[in-house]
Amino acid sequence: GQIDTAYKIIERYKQFDFESDQIELKRAQILIKEDKIDIAYNVLIDIFINSKKRESDLESFEEVYSLVALCCENLGRPNQALRYLNKLLEINPNHKTAYGRKGLIQKAGKQYKQALINFDKQIQINPHPYFYYQKATVYRKLKEYDKAIEYLTKAATNEKVVPGVADARYNLGKDMKKA
Repeated sequence: GQIDTAYKIIERYKQFDFESDQIELKRAQILIKEDKIDIAYNVLIDIFINSKKRESDLESFEEVYSLVALCCENLGRPNQALRYLNKLLEINPNHKTAYGRKGLIQKAGKQYKQALINFDKQIQINPHPYFYYQKATVYRKLKEYDKAIEYLTKAATNEKVVPGVADARYNLGKDMKKA
């Protein structure tokens, strides 16, 4: 299908001995969709290496940093993922998901206070109910039920249908009983 066609186009460009970070970035995106994370990671790192040897045809490395961080997350390398997300935030301090992704990594690593800081920053940039829900789950871990209820309410009363909102509505009742 479409992925095979995309691969054929990429291979065609390579026949011309034409180096393009844009093409390699597209290749990495396809590999990620195919769940070939380790190969995508190597392609993305090669983009960084090659950009030091020659001028890149990418306008920005924002997407490269974002995808390398995603690969690191999926490969079980949270510290590396955080480093790449920090580099992404140096390029774009208002990136639409970077702070939330940092918060999720920190939450998984039980760095709850740091996770809350990053969820706050994410909510300032993009007040999406999913991040309210994530913040509430951190407060639940910290047994700060009043704050958990506050953020579960914000997630549960949002009109958007997103992952976490159904859980938020269910957990809201449980937390009200504990508070």
